[in-house]
Amino acid sequence: MIPKVFKNIFDNFNDQRGFTNPLNIHLLYKEIDIQKFNFKYQLLSYNKKVGVFRGFHYQKKPFDQVKILLVHKGSIKDMVFPVDDKLSPKVQMFDLEAGDALLIPSNYAHAYYTKTEDVILQYLMNKEYNALSYAGFHDSNFIESKFDCNNITISEKDISLPSIDLDFD
Repeated sequence: MIPKVFKNIFDNFNDQRGFTNPLNIHLLYKEIDIQKFNFKYQLLSYNKKVGVFRGFHYQKKPFDQVKILLVHKGSIKDMVFPVDDKLSPKVQMFDLEAGDALLIPSNYAHAYYTKTEDVILQYLMNKEYNALSYAGFHDSNFIESKFDCNNITISEKDISLPSIDLDFD
C-alpha cells in the first residue's frame, strides 16, 4: 500500500455561523478502496496558528496503524516517509485543504505543517494508540530547508525525537 491523496472527498459547507462537513464513511471507503478497514480509534487535531509543525510520528508493529487523514478546515503541507521501505525512502509531500483526505499506510511516519490558521484535522485509524509502540523522528535540516523557521512552532516532544537525515528533494 502507498500513500494516496483524495481531493474534495467530502463537502465543506461554510456560512457566517461556521461550517459543517458531512462525511459518508461507506462512500469514503469505496473511494479509497480499502478492504475491510474498520476504524477503531479517532483523533481530532486543532492547530490555532500558521506554522505549526507536528511529526514525524508512527506506531511500531504489531500496533502499526493505517490512517485516513481528513482535513476539515484550513490547509496543510502533509508529509509521509516510509519507515521500513528501502524502495522509496524519500519524503513525499502533499498540499491538502478542507475536503481532502490522505490514506497513510501503516509503514509510513507522518508529519504536517499548517499553512493557515485554525486547522482542524481528523484521523481515522484501524488500531488504537499504544504508548509503548509510539515512535518518531526529527530532522532539523529538512525542516529548515522547507519551512520558515522564524515563524514555526514545534513541541519540545517532537524536537527531542531521535534525529534522522531524511532524503528529500
